[in-house]
Amino acid sequence: MTKKDIILGVVSGAAIALLAGPIAHNLGFPFSLSFQAALMAALALLTPAGIAVAAWLARRWAVILQVAKFGVVGVLNTLIDAGTLNLLSAWSGIYGGTLIILFNSVSFSVAVVNSYFWNKYWTFGSRDTQYGREFVQFIIVSAIGLGLNTGLVYILTTFVAPPGGFTPQVWENVAKAIAIPLTFAWNFAGYKFVVFRQ
Repeated sequence: MTKKDIILGVVSGAAIALLAGPIAHNLGFPFSLSFQAALMAALALLTPAGIAVAAWLARRWAVILQVAKFGVVGVLNTLIDAGTLNLLSAWSGIYGGTLIILFNSVSFSVAVVNSYFWNKYWTFGSRDTQYGREFVQFIIVSAIGLGLNTGLVYILTTFVAPPGGFTPQVWENVAKAIAIPLTFAWNFAGYKFVVFRQ
């Protein structure tokens, strides 16, 4: 585990806690500033601790550290994605239908740009200097992930009624949560074996 891992673990943990606040607020969960500050402090400590455990396990299974870093970056990107989607939906009052495709595409794209830099320089430590080729590959892999993610969110929010008394706001976030594992698996494989392969 490097000094860079510790610093980026602290930064990502604090950012994750910071981004969770507006989403929780939009969903109607009580989320005070003092709770958010405590969560930021906790995640700023726990995230690098988790990375340290992954680094220790990586002595036996090398891929574990990359998966752990990808997971942290994934949580950060998920909150950027969901936060942007929640912001657009709260602003417009739209939680399903055709416009959700645009909203989800915008939110996913903002997260993808963040993802490129975190994954290139931290998760996979790519030293490729052919940024154009690498970025095009990243965009292609991410665009397929966008299609998988947006397609599932669109289908669930447009053609499936919110179950169990869920509000449209909550159902939109449940749909997003259902889409995440599929996108996570696709993006990790694409980034590791196509974009940032070494």
